[in-house]
Amino acid sequence: NGILTAEMIEAGQKLDFRILDKSGHWHFLESTINIVNDELLFISKDITEQKHAEETLHRSEEMFSKAFRLSPESITLTSLKEGRYVDVNESFLHVIGYSRDEVIGRTATELNIWVDPNDRARFIQGLKEQGSIRNLEVRMRMKSGGVGTLLMSSEIITVNGEPCALTVTTNITDRKRTEETLQENEQRMKSIIQGLSIAAFVIDSDHQVLYWNKALEMLSNIRAEDIVGTTNHWKAFYTQKRPCMADILIDGGIDDIQKWYAGGYKKSLLLDESFEATDFFPNLGGNGKWLRLTATVIRNTNRDLIGVLET
Repeated sequence: NGILTAEMIEAGQKLDFRILDKSGHWHFLESTINIVNDELLFISKDITEQKHAEETLHRSEEMFSKAFRLSPESITLTSLKEGRYVDVNESFLHVIGYSRDEVIGRTATELNIWVDPNDRARFIQGLKEQGSIRNLEVRMRMKSGGVGTLLMSSEIITVNGEPCALTVTTNITDRKRTEETLQENEQRMKSIIQGLSIAAFVIDSDHQVLYWNKALEMLSNIRAEDIVGTTNHWKAFYTQKRPCMADILIDGGIDDIQKWYAGGYKKSLLLDESFEATDFFPNLGGNGKWLRLTATVIRNTNRDLIGVLET
């Protein structure tokens, strides 16, 4: 309406303040104040929504910062353009063995962290093609020279206008060692069972066959690949479904041994939770076979029953 004229004698100053409206609600205003003649000219803009958005963003950034710093998982922020570390948390430094000053501004390649260049290539390719990585298993070299196994998950985010990779890394070195030990024990157990000259099988606590050795294959004419993972081990000995001695021990029904092996069983003198029996199996061979059975409970370190070996 022509009020902004040459009569304005002083440049305006900006001021943010709150006002209370008639209904009792507070509003944030951003105002420019000028002196016009002997009066004050307020040119104001309601920035309430903007303020609320800024407060929400500030709280979000504060929460992110705390989660970043305090997380027990290793978290890093690297520039997507050069792969340089922008920020890392204490958990990452603890795992990798470097100080913060040694890491910030440098790349994983400069620090010689990648053990296998193919892991780095898969990581970069996944980010480029999919924009994220989930549980990529990689090997990384620590400052000490030791090598650990880690799971990496990464997402592209924008920080101060620059695309960055936010990466969460879980150290699974101990878990991998445990898995490898279990696999070794599994292979050792398999070799022992297969190396027995007498027929033998092992079932787990769900009555599923875990091992079925060569001697039992020859005795029963049932191949291991056809029986392992099933509960059909009874078919090697009987024409109709019924429990083997191993099944009875799994279920803990020791009294049932008398029912199924009447007069022909006894507790082993050599091993605890082990029973022996002698029985005739008419469907084995042309004229049937007499077999001497031994079933032994297998327990883990917590004394939980995890299976039974029957020979």
